[in-house]
Amino acid sequence: EENYWDMAQTSQNDIEVLGAVKAVLRHFPPQWEAALDAKSRKMIERVAVCFLSHNTFAQCSPTVAYLIPPIITCTQEESDAYYCFQGLMIRIITLMPETDLNLRVGRFVMLFKTIYPEVNA
Repeated sequence: EENYWDMAQTSQNDIEVLGAVKAVLRHFPPQWEAALDAKSRKMIERVAVCFLSHNTFAQCSPTVAYLIPPIITCTQEESDAYYCFQGLMIRIITLMPETDLNLRVGRFVMLFKTIYPEVNA
């Protein structure tokens, strides 16, 4: 298993993925704007770029970055956030048909907002 920091370093050279993730993060949902500082936003960017650059099992959109804030909020270390997010995405991709993915991701986000209403404030 490759070290997260090595993967994160090499993935920053993937200009196409980095640009796509930065474009997505410019339109970040308003409920996260107040909850995330500049350091957390940079962590989200690095985790998303690293995942998209090293993910070999499925084609994913840069919008997966929208799923990372709850994980960043709950973990202390960036590498922990990456491996937690990677595990979540592996489960989503392998256990859910692609046709149901948008519905299921929407339900996950609603569940998270129910559990942590302060994020939605």
